[in-house]
Amino acid sequence: MFTTRYLSLIAVVFAQLKANEAAIPPFKDQCIKWHNIYREKHQVDPVTWDDTLANGAQTWADYLAQNNSFKHASGIQPGENLYLSGSPLPEEPCTEATQLFYGEIKDYDFDKPGFSMSTGHFTQSSLHFPEVVWKKTKKIGAAQQTRKDGRLVVVIRYSPAGNYVTEKAFRENVLPARSGHGFSHTLSSSALTAFVVACGAGLVVDRNASYRQRRKAEIPPFKDQCLKWHNVYREKHQVDPVTWNDTLASGAESWANYLAQNNLFKHASGLQVGENLYLSGSPSPEEPCTSATQAFYGEIKDYDFKKPGFSMDTGHFTQVVWKNSKQIGAAQQVRGDGRLVVVIRYNPPGNFINDGAFAANVLPARLDNGSGVCDVRSSSVFTAYLVALGLIFNFPY
Repeated sequence: MFTTRYLSLIAVVFAQLKANEAAIPPFKDQCIKWHNIYREKHQVDPVTWDDTLANGAQTWADYLAQNNSFKHASGIQPGENLYLSGSPLPEEPCTEATQLFYGEIKDYDFDKPGFSMSTGHFTQSSLHFPEVVWKKTKKIGAAQQTRKDGRLVVVIRYSPAGNYVTEKAFRENVLPARSGHGFSHTLSSSALTAFVVACGAGLVVDRNASYRQRRKAEIPPFKDQCLKWHNVYREKHQVDPVTWNDTLASGAESWANYLAQNNLFKHASGLQVGENLYLSGSPSPEEPCTSATQAFYGEIKDYDFKKPGFSMDTGHFTQVVWKNSKQIGAAQQVRGDGRLVVVIRYNPPGNFINDGAFAANVLPARLDNGSGVCDVRSSSVFTAYLVALGLIFNFPY
């Protein structure tokens, strides 16, 4: 009786996941929705869709895709924000792009609105955010296209354009959020791993150093990030927490250094321990092991608890919650191309391909509000390059 009831609940979960996939809003609706959510927070009128702007954005997105490029159009009158995803692609590209743009509010100083040329070079730390909430902007149009390298480019055009380089213009058009603390949205982990370029070449943001110092002090150490999120998810799946192992960490550090020095991303061979790898986009996430572990766990959406077993699409998730794994050690390193690689080692290793191993070691999550999928940060998965665990044997990549 219990088994029948439990399987029924699991069936409900997967039915809901399929319903969620069908419920993904159209690209245009994503753009309008998230721009106007943020504009309302900043006490300005909503934008409307403009087909002429959208057609221009589509032409430029097509050009960027055909030439595998990522740069602003020259000589245009409207404003322009660009977004470049990682791979695989986000489910809601304009949602991800707009959330990323808005996340730059953390670097915007409302006490000193505008730009500074003092550093003498072009930086792009918070130019997307002002364009999203620019008071005088009334219309937007956007388009997306997939480049030859498999990454998705999003082009959003704005009219009238924002980001005029006077303090008066910024003070009048970039208003504080209603909450009074400057920002009220937590940037999704996937947005932290996308490449972005801001509109307005040659402009430099005057960054709020005091905020950045406070934020840096709040970021937990790398080791603590790894342990926290592994054990949050393991507790959800009814298994014991893992502990830190310095030997595993040292091995992970050696391999992370090798990958960074050689600008590579592949598993070590001949390991007797488990291994998960994560490669960020740019800029690198503030909490790399948090982002990595959340990305790994996001693969739960593709795991079939009714047919337990190994899959290249779910191998990170199953290793994170593998019941028999007791210790982890991890390391991070920045490659020559500026992207961050995270190596996490597990002992004993998971993902053994034999009868009953997955059923015994990958347990369903505790049900939460009727769902077996608790706290899934699935968007993370769509902006990180991941390689599934090969363990003691090798799988083709």
